[in-house]
Amino acid sequence: MADETRTLAKFVANFKLEDAPVPIRNRMRDLLVDQIGIEIGCSHLPWAQQVRETYRKVGGAPEATVLGYGDKLPLTSVAFINATFGHSFEYDDANPLVHGHPGCELVPSLLAVAEREHCSGREFLTTLTAAYEIRGRIGWAVSPDMLEHGGPQYSTTCGPFGVAAGVARLLGLPAEGIRDAMGIAGT
Repeated sequence: MADETRTLAKFVANFKLEDAPVPIRNRMRDLLVDQIGIEIGCSHLPWAQQVRETYRKVGGAPEATVLGYGDKLPLTSVAFINATFGHSFEYDDANPLVHGHPGCELVPSLLAVAEREHCSGREFLTTLTAAYEIRGRIGWAVSPDMLEHGGPQYSTTCGPFGVAAGVARLLGLPAEGIRDAMGIAGT
């Protein structure tokens, strides 16, 4: 029996930025800048502020930064707040081949972990590119049937796999650890 998850995990573990063509690397940089800009630009919206205030009240370890404000909170809080900012007004990226909003799904979580782990910009961009590819392949594999048959949204279904793979890589896990993380995301 084939193990597609193991194949995807090995891809993430072994991926080097040079493996991506220059136009793809440039697109990932553009995606990152765009997503950060959207997060900052939408951070003032009332519903985004409600989320920020709720998590600020809870507080916790200062592990990562809320974009636009500089609040230092636990990385899970920051990932959620920044993702809320990034999808607050539907300005975030969309990819018609894989459906959903991969930038908003990936960037906030990966950026929070990269900040806490003190990852280099190059490692972050490499991981973002690999995670985008994983998220995209899963989105493409279930397209267009999932929504056409009344299924859930692509972002909530496919995004966790890309996030899990990317976070596992940023944490330095080997291919089997990345595979395990993707398996947990699937549950």
